[in-house]
Amino acid sequence: MLNGFGVIKKIVILLYLWLSIATGKAQVISLLERSERPSYRVLGYVFGEKDKKPKSNVVVLAYSLEENESKPTYRILEEQHQTMTDADGRFSLELYGDTEYMIHIMKDGFSAKPIFFNKKSVSKGESISIEVMLSKAVTYTYQGMVLNIDTREPIENAEVVLYDLTGGTSLHMKTKQNGQFNFLLENNKEYRLEVFKSGYYYYIRNELTVKQLLNAHPENMNVYLEKILVGKRIVLDYYPFEINDDSITKEAEAEMIKLYKLMLLNPHINIEIGCHTDARGDDAYNEKLSQSRAEAARNYLIRRGIHPKRITAKGYGEKYILNECTEGVKCSNEKHLENRRLEYIVTEQVE
Repeated sequence: MLNGFGVIKKIVILLYLWLSIATGKAQVISLLERSERPSYRVLGYVFGEKDKKPKSNVVVLAYSLEENESKPTYRILEEQHQTMTDADGRFSLELYGDTEYMIHIMKDGFSAKPIFFNKKSVSKGESISIEVMLSKAVTYTYQGMVLNIDTREPIENAEVVLYDLTGGTSLHMKTKQNGQFNFLLENNKEYRLEVFKSGYYYYIRNELTVKQLLNAHPENMNVYLEKILVGKRIVLDYYPFEINDDSITKEAEAEMIKLYKLMLLNPHINIEIGCHTDARGDDAYNEKLSQSRAEAARNYLIRRGIHPKRITAKGYGEKYILNECTEGVKCSNEKHLENRRLEYIVTEQVE
């Protein structure tokens, strides 16, 4: 007769054979590897600091700590690493013993110290009980959706990253089928939100604070991603050069990083970087300066590892003025600045 372990093993083998036919080998190997990992269950209880009463409907997230990072990076890996407390303030999570975790408790107007679980050797089925106290604090649950800007349909499996610019950590999660994501923001901290998915333009929202979100319209809580289109001109939000200089300024580096990440995430696209000046100065000088600046932007991406064949650089000088400030027309400095721009065009999507 088979013992309990033998029965389980036989079931796993049968499941392996069935899934091999239905879904392919890679998914099955992942399933078998997961079945061999030592796991344990965290049984938690969440209560209020003052009233000592259980707190229901509190979001509980288990972030996995990524290794070999210069700054702490936490990522939600699987669906079972997200849950909520029940009417009695209790929750349950299954974690793996070969991974380090941070458990984050989320509720508007409250805060709790993160709970860390270090790597350790555990037996399958072991349970660990913890209690979490919620204290009154100015916090805000940033809950939004990632949507297609044209169709307004939710985008599943988009990567959403919240950078804590004050503490230096980052939290990562992927959107669910409804495109939803959620993070807890603390008062007096500044954050940056980045959202990306292959086939879409990169999204960055800088200087994100609790105060901003408290005053935000519900529609502005969502993130709208636009599909990458060949031939569409995208102007960088921040012009990265000083007058008569082709060195990229530190203030504009975030824009260049956004372009770099777009190229990194979409290895099948090639781009042209175009640079434009205003109409002040000599035509030939402006064309030469804009070419030098476009090449500086190209070299920035190459230094970061983007293949040179994927990027061309073109300086347009003052050929394409956007407003009335053509050569000889008196304009304010602000008006001239409208014409000084760095842009990129996706020239090709290679299958």
